[in-house]
Amino acid sequence: MKILVTGAEGLTGRQFMKSAAQAGHETVALRSDLTSAGDLVEEVASLGIDAVVHLGAISFVAHDDERAIYDVNLFGT
Repeated sequence: MKILVTGAEGLTGRQFMKSAAQAGHETVALRSDLTSAGDLVEEVASLGIDAVVHLGAISFVAHDDERAIYDVNLFGT
């Protein structure tokens, strides 16, 4: 199975990618910005994926850009 992973560079994403590879799956890290719908559509369409694991988020609640939290965590999802 070919799995697209958002947040692949985060703690959970790295562990998921490792575990999925050990289970025999091919993993692909999302490179597009979660807030750019056009880029996302283009990237996803070009990859031929079977599944998506969405782990991308801003998890630091004291993040200094409140709008970015909404853009990534809410609208990006």
